[in-house]
Amino acid sequence: MAPRRATILGVGPLLLGLLALVSSNLLVWGWTVGPGKGGVAGAVHQDDQATPRRRPIILVPGLAASKLEVKVDERYEFPEGCEGSGEPGRWELNWMNLNSVLKIKCFGDKLRLVYGRREVHDGPLKRALRLVFGPTRREEVVPVDRIGVEVRPRDFGGLGGVTSMLHAFGTTFAVDKMTNFVRGLQRLGWAEGENLYGAPFDWRYAPSRSGATAFQNFDRDLTALVEEAVQKTGLRAVLLGHSLGGLMLTNFLSRKQRAWKEKHVEAFVPMSVPFGGAARSIKSILIGDNGNVPFLPMDYFGALQRTCTSGLWLLPRPRAFGEERVLFRAGGKNYTASMVGELLSDTGLEDQREVLEREIGQLDTWLGLEKGGLGVRTLCVISSGVKTLSSLVLDSPVEDLAANPRGASYTIEAEDDGDGIVNLSSLRQCAPFADEVVELGGLGHRTILSSKRTLEVVAAAATATTGAAS
Repeated sequence: MAPRRATILGVGPLLLGLLALVSSNLLVWGWTVGPGKGGVAGAVHQDDQATPRRRPIILVPGLAASKLEVKVDERYEFPEGCEGSGEPGRWELNWMNLNSVLKIKCFGDKLRLVYGRREVHDGPLKRALRLVFGPTRREEVVPVDRIGVEVRPRDFGGLGGVTSMLHAFGTTFAVDKMTNFVRGLQRLGWAEGENLYGAPFDWRYAPSRSGATAFQNFDRDLTALVEEAVQKTGLRAVLLGHSLGGLMLTNFLSRKQRAWKEKHVEAFVPMSVPFGGAARSIKSILIGDNGNVPFLPMDYFGALQRTCTSGLWLLPRPRAFGEERVLFRAGGKNYTASMVGELLSDTGLEDQREVLEREIGQLDTWLGLEKGGLGVRTLCVISSGVKTLSSLVLDSPVEDLAANPRGASYTIEAEDDGDGIVNLSSLRQCAPFADEVVELGGLGHRTILSSKRTLEVVAAAATATTGAAS
């Protein structure tokens, strides 16, 4: 028994750090819940007799809050020292499995996107013009999975893919406030597989052209899940998206026909959603984010973070931060929200800049919408009164980030109002098209999920007041 005990004690500090990490600022864009069937245990159900009818609720989590499984084939080239870290042809949990995360190089290599180039096939008119006026061949940068790697979310439709995120020592760990939220819904009568569902997704990709396959899979599976839930309960569904999940749902709904939404969706609840980006995302991409775990390097997950196009979608936008407000200073140069593309180039991320400018801006499909414009009742839930990173100063020339992001030293220059992760000016970007904005004071990006008031708001939106199948 002694060797086993020694092994556990040896990884204890890192395990504690990872537990803190999942429940802190690196993964606060999402949520996790406790163990049991689908990751939730200890739920208490009220007697269904003489209670209002409960609409189906579908939960879409935030960044890095969906479990991802990975399968490799014979084409995949394992990095040196990672041989045997995956069995070809077999789906294995990669995010977040402690055995995988302990070997950051091995697990990160499978999830990291590769930026390559492909030829652009123009239409007949453009091809004719290029023959006359310019080169006939044009290429563009495109991020893709590594050769021989396939990634998918775990347990779509159940709660197992969005709860109990950390797997270790043959069990799972409850490391987030979403535990209270889900158990609260269950105490009010919602039940997994009956009227409570999870919709995990491949959070590495934004739903842009480069991530078309991942989004098409999400769109197909979510559409089927909503339709199944509505058919089973006879009631329209409530879609709840936390953080990045709210952006995904807003984009999803904006693409759906009004007739489909009127038939299947009762309400949309975007919660803590960075509709205008977040200043903190600059730090996450350029320097990294260790979730404030002191013994983990700031760039521990940096190589993965820098390749995710979803991170580009979270960068601050001028409409939320203004044209003049300085968000990042380095080497005597000031960068505003309108200069994030230039900042990416200056730090060696030219490929990411191309994707940002070519595709990401087109994803904000809610711009210009007025109340009712999304085609569903929208109840935007946000929080304020928590200090939130507003600007950073790099203690070295900006070019040093390209050479050695892990060694970057920085100072937080300013903080402003928000939920601790997303700035309030960004959270309030839902106001023009939301039917109602509920702003809760003093709650953080995660702790909003454990608020009794939040539970009341969601439960009220998801409770049918009539007996009709509507």
